[in-house]
Amino acid sequence: MTLLDKIESFEAETHAGRNLHFGIREHGMMAVVNGMVLSGLRAFGATFFIFPDYCKPSIRLSAIMRIPSLFIFTHDSIGVGEDGPTHQPVEHLAALRAIPWLVTLRPGDANEVAEAYRAVLPWKDRPVALILTRQTCRPSTAPSTPRRPAWPRAPTCSPTPKRGSPS
Repeated sequence: MTLLDKIESFEAETHAGRNLHFGIREHGMMAVVNGMVLSGLRAFGATFFIFPDYCKPSIRLSAIMRIPSLFIFTHDSIGVGEDGPTHQPVEHLAALRAIPWLVTLRPGDANEVAEAYRAVLPWKDRPVALILTRQTCRPSTAPSTPRRPAWPRAPTCSPTPKRGSPS
């Protein structure tokens, strides 16, 4: 859910698009997300999970204002692969969870991702950070089971991506 399929991009020549591209400007992207939310839209921004420090001021402001911004971070894993240890976030989850009024969710499989979206989209008084993996995970939960904290009995994600696989 980071690129709206079959929807134009907002560009200098085309203002009708709904996809905005920011390049490597995480702070600016999340600030724009906050502005869009303040104007009444339901907006989200997405980037790799190695970059939340760049956008933390915007994330903190959304939490202080208690607005429903949605921040999506992907590639949460020590198995990121070819980019090496500089792209293996390990401390960012704790840092985001320490921000008051920011709800930080790290779904364990596709069913939990769907359930997370169902749970948070109606919220109007708090921002959410969704932390998603890039690994292929087999479902460890049934789609319609009641939500309760649990640990899978066996690993459900492949430990490392296959060499040459797309990021």
